[in-house]
Amino acid sequence: MMSSKENFDDLKASFDDDLEQLNQEFDQLLLKKLSLEHALEQDQLFDELAQEDEQIDKLAANRPDLDAAIRDQLERCQKKRLQKHTLQSLKKISRRAAAFLVVFLAGFTVLFFTVDAVKLNVVEFIVRSHEMFTQFRMEDMFGNMPEDIPELTESSFRRPSYIPERFSEVSFHFIPGHGYVGYECQDTPYILSYSCMELSTSISLDTEDCMRESVSVNGYSAYLYTKYRGDLKGNTSLIWHDENYIYLISGPVNQHEILKMAESLY
Repeated sequence: MMSSKENFDDLKASFDDDLEQLNQEFDQLLLKKLSLEHALEQDQLFDELAQEDEQIDKLAANRPDLDAAIRDQLERCQKKRLQKHTLQSLKKISRRAAAFLVVFLAGFTVLFFTVDAVKLNVVEFIVRSHEMFTQFRMEDMFGNMPEDIPELTESSFRRPSYIPERFSEVSFHFIPGHGYVGYECQDTPYILSYSCMELSTSISLDTEDCMRESVSVNGYSAYLYTKYRGDLKGNTSLIWHDENYIYLISGPVNQHEILKMAESLY
């Protein structure tokens, strides 16, 4: 027969296990609650920004005699809010986009990847590799971001003329310095995306579980990344520049399709 001490020890161990399980469940519920509160705050902030835009538009329309300096200030405010709205739209899209293509617009900061340096006149691809991702930016020999670079406007924005037949365009966003096009396919929940950016763009990309290949796009050096395991197995990303702009394509397509898209820019 078990002694009273043994019975007590067994009960204590069982109680401790139950208490630990309750603590874990409480932590999970608390995390869900905080996540929900954060999402609600973001939605409220987005609605407030949209209302501010409407008020500014009405003010400008009803007061054609506004001082030029005031109108310039309004235009700058609208431009900043447009960037914020674009970021909100891209975040919504990224929920279904390939996990290793996440685009952040903060002073024209976008995600990218690569593993070695390539010279562009006196400017280089500076690459900093980390365990889970790789950061990329262009610097001159003094470690500065290039200043005298071609400006990317909506009229100079180039897009692929070839898109795999199963995909169709679902979104387009442009702010000075960066343009983005998203494509969807019924066969996959992941977005196929194309971006064109100015050379001053800083980029980072999740390169975990990726194979890298050096390829060529219309005579320019390019880098191709392919996920070799996980939910995104087979998804590809391609990055290159033509001494004017940086280009990035990423999504659930194979090497042949992504290169064909890259070479079809018009």
